[in-house]
Amino acid sequence: PIAGGEGDLPTKIKTQVADFNAAGVPAELTTRAVSLGGPAHVIAEAAKSVGADLIVVGSRGHSPLGAFVLGSVPVRLLQIANCPVLVVPPAER
Repeated sequence: PIAGGEGDLPTKIKTQVADFNAAGVPAELTTRAVSLGGPAHVIAEAAKSVGADLIVVGSRGHSPLGAFVLGSVPVRLLQIANCPVLVVPPAER
């Protein structure tokens, strides 16, 4: 299980990838090691390497000040990605 109450997140993601493929939407799970402060660059480079048309990323719902202090992967992706970035807000606000 993943710390922070996420449950068995890797299994959930693998199930979602399988569901996409079963529905005819090609999907694959790729994991990469990321150093602190570098996830946006790793995501942007992975998207570029596969020729992605779109990056979809979730927002954790930080306030603008929290995003500034803690850093924001979606905001950084908007600055550096070679393709459009769709930021999905948390389900509950």
